[in-house]
Amino acid sequence: VLSGLYVYLSTISLSDPEILEGFSNSQNLSALTKAFSYPDTVATAWAHFIAADLFVGRWIYLDGLRNKVFTAHSLLLCLFFGPTGILSHLVTRKVKSFFSEDELVDLLATSNVDTK
Repeated sequence: VLSGLYVYLSTISLSDPEILEGFSNSQNLSALTKAFSYPDTVATAWAHFIAADLFVGRWIYLDGLRNKVFTAHSLLLCLFFGPTGILSHLVTRKVKSFFSEDELVDLLATSNVDTK
C-alpha cells in the first residue's frame, strides 16, 4: 500500500516543472527547499519516511525477539527520529552482548527459515 502511494505521489510531484527544477539542482539548498514547499512533495517524502521507518522498525523488533534484546526505546526512537533508533538498537545489542554469555545472531546474515 505504501509503495503504491509513494509511486503515485512521486509521479504527481515530479510532473510539476517547478518541483522538478528543485530536484535537478540538488547542490542549491534554496531550490531544494522550494521543491519541498509543495504539499505533493511533502506527502511523497512522508510516505518515503514512513515506509523506511516501518522496514527498519520491523528489523529492530525481530532482531530483539530473536536475541532477547529490549527494543521499546529503539522502536520509539526509530519512529520519531529514524536513524537514531538504529543506533540505539545497535548500542543496546552491544551492551547486552557485553553482559551476556549468549552470542547474538545477526538477522541480516542468517536465514529465518529453519532447515531442520
